[in-house]
Formats: sequence, C-alpha cells, structure tokens
Amino acid sequence: HTGMLAACLAKGWPIDNYLAADHPLQQWILELIAEYTGVASKQIGTAVDGCSLPTFYVPISAASRAVARFVADAAAGDDACHRIMKAVAAHPEMINAHGGFDTELVRVMAGTGIAKRGAMAIFVVGVNSRNHGPIGITVKLEEGDMTPMPPAVMRALEIAEIFTPEQLAQLERFRRIELKNWNGISVGEIRGEYEMDPKP
Repeated sequence: HTGMLAACLAKGWPIDNYLAADHPLQQWILELIAEYTGVASKQIGTAVDGCSLPTFYVPISAASRAVARFVADAAAGDDACHRIMKAVAAHPEMINAHGGFDTELVRVMAGTGIAKRGAMAIFVVGVNSRNHGPIGITVKLEEGDMTPMPPAVMRALEIAEIFTPEQLAQLERFRRIELKNWNGISVGEIRGEYEMDPKP
C-alpha cells in the first residue's frame, strides 16, 4: 500500500480512492501485468483481495512468464526492475519473515532471483538461472493449503537444477515437513516426489 500511495504521489494521481479498480493506478498496474504476462488486459480476471485491493488472475504459465520477464529485464539493466531486485536481495525478510520459505529462497539466490507466496496456495519464483537463463516457476496447490508448498517448490527447483549443492544444503529444511499429532508424535511427512518436464 505504501508503494501504491507513493506511486500516486509521483504520478499526480489522487490517493483517496486508490483501491478502486478504475483508479489510474490500478489501471496502470493492470497494463503492467498484461505487458509482463503476455495476456491482453481485457482477458485478465479481477477480484478483490484480503486488503481490499484489486487482484488479477492469469494462467499459471502467464504468471511464470511475468516473473521470468521481470528477472530478464533486471539482468538487462532495466532501472526499475534492477532497483527492485537489489532492494529485495538486500532485505529478503520484507518478503515474508526471518526464516520464512520465500525469504530464505531470496536470500540464497543472492540477487539473482525473487520469490513470493500468494493467497490460496500459489507461489512464484523468478531466477536468472545458471543453466537456462531467466526463468519463472509457478506452483499452485489446488486445495488452497499453503502447508505443503515448500517441499513442492523445492522439488520444482531441484528438477530445474536452479541451485548448487551448497545452496540446496542451506534450504534442506524446506524439502521435508514432518507431521505430528496432538501428542507431538511423528505420524508422517510431506515431501515433493513428482516429476515434470525440466525445460523452461
């Protein structure tokens, strides 16, 4: 919200109704999403999120394309994208919290990528990878529960060969979630054990 208000002031737009879908700020955001996702703005669905802002939904492939393009633009020297990437890398705890999965992914990527969870169990990662260049990965869990997300995302990153063995070691605790019952007895675990086409 602070960023949106700052953008309104910088652009000379009113701030009293910046939450409205027809506000110039929200229309600008919609056009940016269209540009980065490759989806026409008229085809982008909208709703209202938990903090009363317009939220936009696109196919999973388009979400991946958006973060890949953002990372590519940052690597190519686009000023805004580069500044955002630097800020995220310098303060990864602002993405989630100290020790949070997306925060730790950003920290381990050390300026080469971004990661962010979203409502109802969606997670995006954009990274300038060693093997494939800028790529985007989006994981969506159909039931909307975020609990299994870290192992699911870690498996995708492992298949895509995003991290070095040293980086993977720093993220080892996210590859498996132990499940305990009310008495604290271990009753199972969540792991990512799926396969997918590793091509970006």
